[in-house]
Amino acid sequence: LTAYSDKRKFFNEVNSEFGVSKKILDQYLSKAKTKYDLTSDLFLKKSLHKLNTFLSIKTIKALSRLSIFEIGKTLSEVNETILKEPHMVQFYNRYATYNGSSPYSTPGIMTVIQHLESHYGTYIPEGGMHSITKSLYELAKRKGVNFNFKKLVSEIILEKNSSVTILNLFYNKTNDNFINLNFDFDIKENSNFKNYIIDLDNNNNCKYSFTNINIAKNGYYENFIYSAGSKYSRNEINCNLNENYSSSFINGIININDNKHHEIKTNINHLSENTKSYQLIKSVLNDQSNAAYQGKIFVEKEAQKTDGYQLSRALLLDQNTEFNAKPELEIYADDVKCSHGSTSGNLDQNAIFYLMSRGIGYAEAKKLLIDGFINDVIEKITNKEVKNYIKGALKL
Repeated sequence: LTAYSDKRKFFNEVNSEFGVSKKILDQYLSKAKTKYDLTSDLFLKKSLHKLNTFLSIKTIKALSRLSIFEIGKTLSEVNETILKEPHMVQFYNRYATYNGSSPYSTPGIMTVIQHLESHYGTYIPEGGMHSITKSLYELAKRKGVNFNFKKLVSEIILEKNSSVTILNLFYNKTNDNFINLNFDFDIKENSNFKNYIIDLDNNNNCKYSFTNINIAKNGYYENFIYSAGSKYSRNEINCNLNENYSSSFINGIININDNKHHEIKTNINHLSENTKSYQLIKSVLNDQSNAAYQGKIFVEKEAQKTDGYQLSRALLLDQNTEFNAKPELEIYADDVKCSHGSTSGNLDQNAIFYLMSRGIGYAEAKKLLIDGFINDVIEKITNKEVKNYIKGALKL
């Protein structure tokens, strides 16, 4: 197939090779153009961070025709419905791969790319999309960035007055493996360390992770865990607040189904005066899954003026799910502010009824409540880029 830039020649070529009528192709590309015309002003020409973008006439017009975007279908489903001919479905499915996506998960609105290429033309980097990553890698090296690939990292040390952010993404396609992870972080005076752990991909692996943290004076540690992918997972954290004004914030989400078992265990040790810890763990359990959270706040005798907070909450969406919580306080100082708590239960049926009375379907009402439940934890993330990435990955 020769994909001529001239629309008439392209239509004739497709009709000659695969028997797809010019009318069908014209309707397909016209619909792609409509999607582009409705969304280009919002997504390409204006900033999504400004309120007036969403209050414009064009945005309201686009929202009024929401069904035309085919968000509920994948790109492949849209192509199969309209084009039907396998070769042409494959031809237009390839557009999803431009940005590393899959046509079987990319929403149908992405047919706008077809309009862009056929009407405006597109730039394709020499060497393919991989060459962009390679160019950025080479640029970073010229700027003095050091890369270490396939190296064992046994300890991360943050020297005084330093700051580090790490995003751990577990895209594991293997199955029936035991994965053992051990981390040791040493946070020196006035240093800031943010550690985000995301486990999304479904697999039958058993994953165990142990993290040990030592924090010096004015040191700050932030930890976020999203636990969903592995069949069995246990994240264990031991955090030592060794010197004055050190602090740790540990937040996590367990979101599982299909007989999975996930656990989070934390030990926060307040060993000096004026230290602070905050823990918020939320679980969403479905399809006979079960989860456990065991959190302990330990306060040494010398650790006066300690501020420790711990809360776990769980949503049980199936009568066969199970959540076990063991919140603990062990305090030897007498001038402290510490609290802990745990709750579990089903979705509020009154809230579901209220949303349905406003025209929202049952499934969507349920999703809104679950999203709001876990979003409370995600909003604790202080790194905006990571927060937006996680929201995008979870489609919040």
